[in-house]
Amino acid sequence: LCSSSGPADHAATRRGLGVPENAQVIAFFGFVHPVKGLRYLIEALARLRASGNDRLHLLVLGGFTSLALPEQEAQAFRAELTDWIDMCGVAAHVTITGHLPAEEVSAALHATDLAAFPFTAGATTKSGALLSAFAHGLPTLVTAADPPDPELVDGETVVVAPRVRDVAVLVDALRRMIDDGSLRRRVAAGGAALMAGRTWEEIAALHHDVYARVTRPGAGSA
Repeated sequence: LCSSSGPADHAATRRGLGVPENAQVIAFFGFVHPVKGLRYLIEALARLRASGNDRLHLLVLGGFTSLALPEQEAQAFRAELTDWIDMCGVAAHVTITGHLPAEEVSAALHATDLAAFPFTAGATTKSGALLSAFAHGLPTLVTAADPPDPELVDGETVVVAPRVRDVAVLVDALRRMIDDGSLRRRVAAGGAALMAGRTWEEIAALHHDVYARVTRPGAGSA
């Protein structure tokens, strides 16, 4: 999902999503699945709000049904996650959109403040959702993969939560981002720089060049 030019009125986008205009919005984008670590992010949100960050709001942009999570399992997991949101006391502060068209997802990302990908196996730049956050200029939090992705450098291209499945570590990493505007600006710029050469247009052009070389006369001869 590449970035569009963004909506002229981010406040209107938030109103359309049912998100408070004055909220500090954390976005998760992608198919929702147990391995994406949302349970930990929801609990981290609850802890941060309880400690005084009462403007925080979580926006979950993505559907539940996928090849990895068939319809019946997806419905069960959505119900489980909704129950967990209620149990954590943040039902009024979490918005789950379900599947949205690409243009609406892009508008929503432009209207958020930061992104978080607390994957239970850690995040890498193989994640299209992560690259979409970069393309939208969002300061982004990830959990560390093992081995770590060399392009995801804490404090430069992302903020890294160094352990997976750890709410306290997520809280600490999110608090770093929330409290430090210069850190947010630095990692947003670093993440955006990683997108160089990775737009769909550039990828298509590279594929075109490869196909042109291998299909030209004599390309396969000794």
